Amino acid sequence: MRSIFQTRFSILKTTLLIVLFGFVSACAQTHLQPDTKSEAKTAQGPALWRASDEDTTIIFFGTVHLLPTGIDWQREDLRTALAEASQMYLETSPQTMTLDEITNFEMASIAAPDAQLPDILSTEDYEKLTAVLEKLQMNPSIMDGRQPWFVSIMLGRMVLENNGFRADLGAEAWLTTQAEAKSIPIRSLEKMTDVSSALSAFPQSLQIELLQSTLSEGTNLKDQYTNLISVWMAAETEKLHRLSMNEMQTKLPKVYDFMLEQRNRNWIPEIERIMKEETGTVLIAVGSGHLIGPVSVIEMLREKDWKIEKY
Repeated sequence: MRSIFQTRFSILKTTLLIVLFGFVSACAQTHLQPDTKSEAKTAQGPALWRASDEDTTIIFFGTVHLLPTGIDWQREDLRTALAEASQMYLETSPQTMTLDEITNFEMASIAAPDAQLPDILSTEDYEKLTAVLEKLQMNPSIMDGRQPWFVSIMLGRMVLENNGFRADLGAEAWLTTQAEAKSIPIRSLEKMTDVSSALSAFPQSLQIELLQSTLSEGTNLKDQYTNLISVWMAAETEKLHRLSMNEMQTKLPKVYDFMLEQRNRNWIPEIERIMKEETGTVLIAVGSGHLIGPVSVIEMLREKDWKIEKY
């Protein structure tokens, strides 16, 4: 039976992670159209990348945090990498998470007494939020005391889950279960509170803009998200970036800069340490958005003369 600690971790972690693949689907809504630019479809499932030195191989895998039933995404190359791995790194690992971190994450989401949602949102936006929450069979007042960034992320998660996309079917959930069964250590690239603290520091106007972007889609994320998963499954990483991250960068550049570019830069020293100090095969599995595009982890490492093969 799962502990209360594990349950709270799962809820909060997937709530936070929805920014990187759930929110971008809302941003991408105007661009989910047939694309004449296509990549060679040699991979039998989502993309993997590989970098090696004389005694270490790092396999990078871009995850999706919520998935529907009926998708066979665990390609054989990924299963092989996991079987050979001596350790695995996630954005944040349940094995390294502490109760204090979870508590601090929750505290970071709480709004000041004079910044409750009914006070800071326009009447129109608050009515939209109320309508969406009621459609999800939730009491709208449950969100009144939370900061807009948290409400945006939570709302995206709930809408997707209501449409059949589940965290327990997501890539991290499967990878964690497999790694634990094989006694593979699961480590973290960052603390959960690194992200929540930064989001809480965003100006209120930017947080509201983030919430407005989520509300603009209401409960209609299913088609957009399904399309993005199809592109992910086909390993069409350039197309995935065009359909999602480009729009996020244009609409909310400060969110893009932190949630992707800055976090990627923060991870680079640790990834360099892994290659230098660890031996054997190491699997690094992070949200797909972190591994695609010009400011991805992959491109940042290539700028440091890493030889990285996509396969």
